[in-house]
Amino acid sequence: MQAVLSRVASALSAGDPADAIAQFTKTYAQSEQLREYFTGLTNAYSIANEVDVTEEQDMTSESLVTIHWTLSLSDSQGGNSNRRSGEIQARLIREKTKWLIAEFSPIHLFDPAEALESSPEHPPASE
Repeated sequence: MQAVLSRVASALSAGDPADAIAQFTKTYAQSEQLREYFTGLTNAYSIANEVDVTEEQDMTSESLVTIHWTLSLSDSQGGNSNRRSGEIQARLIREKTKWLIAEFSPIHLFDPAEALESSPEHPPASE
């Protein structure tokens, strides 16, 4: 399971959103939204990831995991950086000989608009 999550993180760090989303099942409900988030992040930032599985329940053909995911985003244009993290719940399933992510939420951590809003130069809007 860790290998699949590491491939997502590595693909994001390499600026390859297509490879990151390839680690998800074709039936993953938020696939298009997450693809847009991954593409937006990789186009706007250099990305470093820290992925820690904090809880794992393994079964023969699926695994339920809780992940503490930290994104370090560096704006290549202005040199600004932003670090944020969150807990993600995921379900991975075995499809033939390969493990893929079937459920992954919440995904707002990867929203490029939230990354901008929470950067030091753009504090979150007060309500």
